[in-house]
Amino acid sequence: MKTVHSKLSIYCAALILLVSGGCNYLDQEPERQGTLEEALADVNSAREFLYSCYSFMPASSDHNGEPQLQGASDEHYLSSHWATDWHFSKVPNLGMQTAGNPIYNYWSYFTSTTQPSRCKAYNLYGAIRQCYTLLNRINSVPGITQADIDDISSQARFLVAYYHYVLLRLYGPIVIVEDELPLDAPDEIAYPKRVPYDKCVQWISDRLDEVAQQLPPTRTADMWGAPTSVIAKALKSRLLLYAASPLFNGNAEYYSDFKNKDGELLMNIEYDKEKWKKAMDAAEEAINLAVSAGHKLFSYPNQEAGSSDFEKGYMNERYKIVSMPSEGNTDIIWAYTGSASNLSVMNAVIGLAPGSTSVPYGGVSPSFLMVETYLTENGLPIDKDPEFDYANRYSIADIPGTTEQTAALNLHREPRFYADIAYDRASRYELNGEEYTLYFRQGERNPETGLANGNSSSATDFVCNGYMWKKFVHPDNSYRDNKSSEQRVAMPLFRFAELYLNYAEAYYEYYGKLDGKALEYIDAIRTNAGIPTVEDAWEGIPGRDDREIIRRERTIELMYEGHRFFDARRWKTAHLTFAVPQKRWNGNAEGSYTPDNPQPASDYYRLMDTREGAKTFNVPQHYLYPLDARDIDINVNLVNNPGW
Repeated sequence: MKTVHSKLSIYCAALILLVSGGCNYLDQEPERQGTLEEALADVNSAREFLYSCYSFMPASSDHNGEPQLQGASDEHYLSSHWATDWHFSKVPNLGMQTAGNPIYNYWSYFTSTTQPSRCKAYNLYGAIRQCYTLLNRINSVPGITQADIDDISSQARFLVAYYHYVLLRLYGPIVIVEDELPLDAPDEIAYPKRVPYDKCVQWISDRLDEVAQQLPPTRTADMWGAPTSVIAKALKSRLLLYAASPLFNGNAEYYSDFKNKDGELLMNIEYDKEKWKKAMDAAEEAINLAVSAGHKLFSYPNQEAGSSDFEKGYMNERYKIVSMPSEGNTDIIWAYTGSASNLSVMNAVIGLAPGSTSVPYGGVSPSFLMVETYLTENGLPIDKDPEFDYANRYSIADIPGTTEQTAALNLHREPRFYADIAYDRASRYELNGEEYTLYFRQGERNPETGLANGNSSSATDFVCNGYMWKKFVHPDNSYRDNKSSEQRVAMPLFRFAELYLNYAEAYYEYYGKLDGKALEYIDAIRTNAGIPTVEDAWEGIPGRDDREIIRRERTIELMYEGHRFFDARRWKTAHLTFAVPQKRWNGNAEGSYTPDNPQPASDYYRLMDTREGAKTFNVPQHYLYPLDARDIDINVNLVNNPGW
């Protein structure tokens, strides 16, 4: 029998009231309480206890807060300074991840042995236990009203389902916890085995259906971060879409031997087409509920009269992430607001803030693969558009209407490209409430600021492949005089646009065609982005692949929002691109380029090999995240994921 100390170490850690910084509803700090009686002494204390349940949420807007955001997929390129285990979300992509020392631990409270101060130990089973602790005692809180009981309970029940989903998304089959576990529970209860994936999906789906009936469809402005019935149904939509996908639906190739110690198979290895129908129905239900609650695709409210479709698409894309729900952003269904400035300061281009040498950092680039994924201005992939010179995309081209030059790859692209991506000689980079032209070549100084925009032979934080993210950098942010003055930005956890994409994908996979509502939803997203509809764009163009159209649209629309890491996995395509070396322009050239002798375009626009470390993606090992070996040691009934 396991020692009492082993059990108590788990339970005591689960009862610690973790605190996250920040503001708004999800980020309020609970008071430290000595006993459960004190922690639940009145309704205010009960709400503080509820806030502590939220504090376990993974730091989705921290550039190193979760494995999906930075580095560990094919979405980003990091400088040689950042592409090491210092930038620890990069570790899995460098082949440095181990079960004995995983970089993130969602399962329990164990931190990395090599980077304990940086590694995130989210302890989501501790969070689940804390939710049940609240649920089992909420009725006994002195003076509490039934309305408060219902509100607090519904939020806690949602979090139970949500935390199970987050675990499932990362690890595959998980342990299902249905109630608070007594400290004296027998071993067969205290040390449970993993539950087959499909059963986990059904259990979470059932909990979401139940809690959706208890949650309101909308929240007041001071509680917009709290769950709603729309959020619950949106989560169910994504849950079922993942479950229908190739990684989890009939994947005998990877998981025919993935079993519990008693021989129970943990993955369904027979394909079930009806899972796509369930996902489609769930997406439609979520869409209808969201529309009735006032959600729709984001439309920038201050469009100038007579703006072109291209301009409207640009403004819609530029502001749909940086605009808050309180500012009328109807696209955001649920967002994480902790560490809201992190992405901006990591991504903003340096050299546009007079007097600043320490912020912003400007060291994270979108990968060449993602740069090339965006469509042309005609709404086609760059290798399918007959008007786009694909063969010469890496050549130097004149920028129309100017005396400047850039790569042909950067011209004649869709509005989302220009709203999301910054590049050398881009003429519309918004910061400090102004618009700048960018100068990325080595030795150059920006004529408007007199500062370098991020390249030198000795810099560690620089525009490492020739591209930077604009997404999440608010146009009114300022970093003058080494001070960050940033507008509030939230990391979307669910957007209305995703529901359209969920439906379209499930519809295509079930019916084998893109038409009806599925086509209507894809076209709505494209029209909102200022590009032609699918039928108009592809008229007379050979090689149309509707599955690829849907997947590409999803990748572009949800770019840099934490989806690519999981989407490529569930499609079973991650091994094809995640370990492929990324390309870069010659922005950190060897040589003596100075302001008096700046790097010419002919030297800058040379395609170079990566400076990243050698990357790896082992199949099937890297398709699921490893459980920490210490958790496996404590619970002898647990098995780790294949390959770990």
